[in-house]
Amino acid sequence: MMDAEYKSRTLPYGYLLILLNKTNIAEIYLDLYENHLSDLFLTLAILSIVIAYISYYLKSVVHKPKLVCGNDMFRKLLQENCPIVKERYWPSVWAPQTHTQTFFRVALQTFPTIKRRRELFKLSDGGQLYLDWCNESCDLAQNKPTVILLPGITGSFDENYIRHFVEDIRLVGCQTVVFNYRGLGGAKLSTPKLDCLGSCNDLSEVINHVKSKRSKSSIFLVGTSMGGIQIISFLAKCAKQAVDPHVLGALVISVPWQLNVAYEKMDQHVNRYTINTYVTKKITRILH
Repeated sequence: MMDAEYKSRTLPYGYLLILLNKTNIAEIYLDLYENHLSDLFLTLAILSIVIAYISYYLKSVVHKPKLVCGNDMFRKLLQENCPIVKERYWPSVWAPQTHTQTFFRVALQTFPTIKRRRELFKLSDGGQLYLDWCNESCDLAQNKPTVILLPGITGSFDENYIRHFVEDIRLVGCQTVVFNYRGLGGAKLSTPKLDCLGSCNDLSEVINHVKSKRSKSSIFLVGTSMGGIQIISFLAKCAKQAVDPHVLGALVISVPWQLNVAYEKMDQHVNRYTINTYVTKKITRILH
């Protein structure tokens, strides 16, 4: 009766309780070898993998941000006012790497419900694009900050990460204007021109338009990927020409340091058949 009960059990459940009834250590080892050696190896293998992954995660994944800043005064300003630059970055344990995070963002998408007012904005060269005014509820006064949000390449208000951005911005009491590029967000191309990474003319016109509508509001820019590149180009142009950009602050996210290297990486290995193919299809869809 005892042997039948014992053989029906598997590690680790109940096994240790049965071992406690054994008084002979040799008998314990013999039973372990004859009946549960494969279970023991499986348990040890799983435990080894878990320990190895935890070690990799703590040593190679979790780290403090690298602050690249040439101006000591500006560095001190960031360190005193942005605690995140001194905190450790703890990505999700089940998605520690950039490609896995991209995969799960697509696989596990959620779309917050956002109230918006859509405006068809006419550009000076005859082009057109949509501006989505969000978070315009009555509890937000005219002098509340306004964030102009620039998506990544082929992105628009319809992207789930943009909607989450809008919701997060609302929680800190700001208004948002989503900048949908030419041909995106449902807008038709009215000129033979798309947005260019190095061009910030459309952004300049949008900022002036928003400022005219929100004259008492401070303007902030937030951009991801291509949107961040356009923001950097715009601020560099304003600094070079000593022009008041009407912008109090800017934040760029996931912006490549070297565009030529980024282009080469996009056309290599897995990226060529995943990200590059996806972006190319979306751009050609705009032209059709």
